[in-house]
Amino acid sequence: MLADRIMEIVNSKIKEQAPEPANALDSLRIGVASTITRVRSSIGLLEGSAVQEILDQVTDKIDTRIFDDGLDASMRQIGFYSEGYDKIRAEKGLATGRVILQFTGQMRQSMILQDSDEITIDFDDSFAENKSEWVESTYDLEIFTLSDDEEDFVEELIEQEANNILNGS
Repeated sequence: MLADRIMEIVNSKIKEQAPEPANALDSLRIGVASTITRVRSSIGLLEGSAVQEILDQVTDKIDTRIFDDGLDASMRQIGFYSEGYDKIRAEKGLATGRVILQFTGQMRQSMILQDSDEITIDFDDSFAENKSEWVESTYDLEIFTLSDDEEDFVEELIEQEANNILNGS
């Protein structure tokens, strides 16, 4: 979970910043007590708005990759529409050429991120879920999983949130 990962980083940074106990035991006690207080007061944020903000930012990035740029998780083009389907899309005023998985907007609107042991892409309706499986099978690509860039982005956001907690921001 994101909150757990953020707390791991916070705890690691606390250990890195703590002075040697033999040199300044009282200073250490005060510093640790202060940090624990800040962390405890931030836990509510982690469980709610901070984690949701991270998920929202990552969702925006994934949304752009799949539904605007037409890229799979390896950052390759998903594919190209057939001439006949391209013509139908053109008549509807939709993008043509490369596959962007955007016609009615249903998949885009129903895509959600789940934060469990890892961030996963799911859909809040079974039609879109089935369609996502069909698309991945048809094009033989991993589309609805995080790219390396998106994984790195998640780590950056986690690191930022951990620093915000440590700095009292």
